[in-house]
Amino acid sequence: MDTSKDPSISLGSIYMFNPYYLKSFPERKTWMLVTGNSIELARPQPSEKLDTEVKRRMDAQMRDVAKIAYHAYPHYEKGYCLDNEYQYYPGRLEKQDSYGITWRGTTGHADTASRITIDVQSLNKDEQSVLEDRTSKGKLLRTFFPSTTVVVGGIKGELYTSHDKLNPTGREFQWLPSGTELGNRLKPLIMIDGEIDTRDLPPEYRDKISGEELILWILESIKMRVGGDEDILSQR
Repeated sequence: MDTSKDPSISLGSIYMFNPYYLKSFPERKTWMLVTGNSIELARPQPSEKLDTEVKRRMDAQMRDVAKIAYHAYPHYEKGYCLDNEYQYYPGRLEKQDSYGITWRGTTGHADTASRITIDVQSLNKDEQSVLEDRTSKGKLLRTFFPSTTVVVGGIKGELYTSHDKLNPTGREFQWLPSGTELGNRLKPLIMIDGEIDTRDLPPEYRDKISGEELILWILESIKMRVGGDEDILSQR
């Protein structure tokens, strides 16, 4: 990115590079696009020194990209499960890690509201303020909506549901954990929210299953990956 003409002090004083990598999987005849971490270096400095440092950081990222592998589920490989049975194991336990994934309805309704978002974040022992900030929304929800206790992936939490004011067939929901423990990778901060639109069901089920029932079924079906707890404990 050309930051040389940026009037702000924050960008005008650095070089910024946004790297992207293509990872090949010959056995599957597929390629994966991987977005690398942004590389930021102080400006100005000699071009030779700049090139050397950029290459050093990209080489480190490429070593991590090379550790992405394909493993058909179920498997007992260590690491992070990615989409479509890909898996990543850097060989180390990160100081902090996070994981996010979103599913959206695609069953013929261009205006479908069905969406489920899961965000998982491990928190260190000194991050009480982060935990309080992320869960503060739940205090407001408790004022307006009744809650249901639901266990997700072995962690107890409170589920809040409401009607979508603009969509009569939609049910909005948010699940907030009550079992998060700072410094415990087995009990991370899990935030789940979204909306279920019963129009996305096959016609024969739309009047038989409610949005609230679907939300409960989905949440209760979320489990820790087989062997996932051993994976985490082995890195302590």
